[in-house]
Amino acid sequence: MNELSHPWLRIGGVALAAAIVFLLNINDPSPLHQLWLPLSLAVAAYLITQSAMAVAIAAFALATAHSDPEAASWIPSRAYPGIALISLVVGFGIAWNRFRLHIAATHEARWAARRQAEAEAEQSSGADEADKADKQNQNNP
Repeated sequence: MNELSHPWLRIGGVALAAAIVFLLNINDPSPLHQLWLPLSLAVAAYLITQSAMAVAIAAFALATAHSDPEAASWIPSRAYPGIALISLVVGFGIAWNRFRLHIAATHEARWAARRQAEAEAEQSSGADEADKADKQNQNNP
């Protein structure tokens, strides 16, 4: 998508992010404030940026930073590592797909360049052989 496509999604993302920022209380230990509102903020970030890779990288970084396997609460001990793992898988999946698309898009151009190089090499070797034959015929009257 380009920058101007679906501006209503971007505006909706900004409104959602603003509402979440006003509602979020990071000191409240409830799952709403520790898990669901931050996940909703990630959705809002996707709507604003329209980039799943950017959201996956940010979610991985934040979930990794806030993970605590020794914590008594299930959110930092299980949910955050799970979010980090899912974000990592999504990020690698997007990167792998982009790599495959790039390879597929440049495949024919690479083969055309190889065929052209081979044809030029054959022409130059054929011309060299003809020059040698001409010189040999000139030397042997």
